[in-house]
Amino acid sequence: MSEFAIPDRLVSIKDVIPSALIALGALSGDAKLSIPQSRHVIILLIDGLGEYQLQEHIAQAPIFQYGSHEFIATEFPSTTPVVLGSLGTGLSPGLHGLVGASFWVPEEEQMLAPLKWGSTPHPLSIAPDKTLFEMAKEAGVDVATIAPAKHQQSGLTRSVLRGPSYHGANSPTEILDVFAQRCESIQATQPALTYIYWPDLDRLGHVYGVGSPQWVEGLGAVNVLVAALVQSLASGESLVVTSDHGMITCPLEARISIEDHPSLCDSVSRIGGEPRVRHIYCRSGSQLDVQMTWKSILGDRAQVFTREECSANGLYHFAHESMAERIGDLVVISENDHMLTSRMDPRSSSLLGQHGALSQQEMYVPLRIVQSESGR
Repeated sequence: MSEFAIPDRLVSIKDVIPSALIALGALSGDAKLSIPQSRHVIILLIDGLGEYQLQEHIAQAPIFQYGSHEFIATEFPSTTPVVLGSLGTGLSPGLHGLVGASFWVPEEEQMLAPLKWGSTPHPLSIAPDKTLFEMAKEAGVDVATIAPAKHQQSGLTRSVLRGPSYHGANSPTEILDVFAQRCESIQATQPALTYIYWPDLDRLGHVYGVGSPQWVEGLGAVNVLVAALVQSLASGESLVVTSDHGMITCPLEARISIEDHPSLCDSVSRIGGEPRVRHIYCRSGSQLDVQMTWKSILGDRAQVFTREECSANGLYHFAHESMAERIGDLVVISENDHMLTSRMDPRSSSLLGQHGALSQQEMYVPLRIVQSESGR
C-alpha cells in the first residue's frame, strides 16, 4: 500500500472539536488533544496547509514555531468536503456520508460534488447525523463560525457544519474585525467555541503549485493572520490552528488521462472523486475485470482497490449499505506525484497542485495550540 501509516497515538482531525468541548467543560471524557481548560476555544482551519509543506517553508510562517508543535492525521480521502465532514461530526467519512470530492448517491440517482452543492439533494438526506456544533449548543456553548460569506448557505455548511451563528468574512482583515466583535459579544459566564475557516492558500496551491512565489506569499498572509489572533487572545482563551489536508505538485509528465486509454473506460458507467483519488463505478458484474484492467495499465502509478478491499484495509468504515454504495466499485489511489485526469472534471484535472491520496505530504496536517494568560 501507499506510504501513509498513522504513528502510535497520532490523533485525527475528527478529534479536534470533541477535545475543544472537553476543554470548555461541555463534554466529559479524555481529550485526545492537549487543549488546556478554557472559557473560549478558537479553531482556525487553514485549507490546504500540510505539515510537510509548512516545515519546508517555516521561514515564511515563524508563528507556527510558537506554542505546542504537533501534527495530526487528516481523513481519507484527504480532500476538503470529506475532512470538513469529519471535523463537523466527529465521524469517519464512511459514517458521515461524504466519501469523496464527488461521488454517486444511489438513493438520489445523481453524482454529488459537495463543493458545488446548493440545496439539492437536501443536506440532511446526505449527512443526517447531528453535528458537534449542534451538540455544543445543546450543552450551553455559544458557537459561531467565521468564514467566507458565500459558504453560508452551501449544502456542505448546512449538512456537516450546521448549528453555529454564521459571520461572513472574506479577507484576513475582515476575519480579525469580526472576531473582535465576536469576543465583545461573548458572555463571561458562558463557554464559547469559534470556528474560523480560511480558504485562500488551498486555491493558490492548486493554481500555482506548492512553493511557488504566489503560494509562499499566501503562506505569509496566513502567518500574519495567525500572529494577530495569538496577539488578541485574552485570559482563558485557547487558539487551535490546523488544516484539512496537505498538497503536492503534479508535473505534466505525471498526468494520466483516463479517456486517452479506451480500455480504462470499458464497463465503466461513472467516474467520480478527483485526480489523486478516483471512484470508479462499474457496470453490474464487471468489477473484478475492470480492476484487472486498471491494475495492468497503471502498474505502480496507482493502487486499485475494490470497495470491499477499502473496507478491509481500514480506508472506509461504514455502518449502512446505503453509505457503502456511495463509494466506487473501485477506488483508485494515485502514487508518488501521479494524477488521473478526466474529461468529467476538466477544471480540477488541469490544476497543478493536487491532494486526496495517502502520501504523508497529503495526510499530515499541522496542530498548534496556544493559550494566553494575559488580558485583551
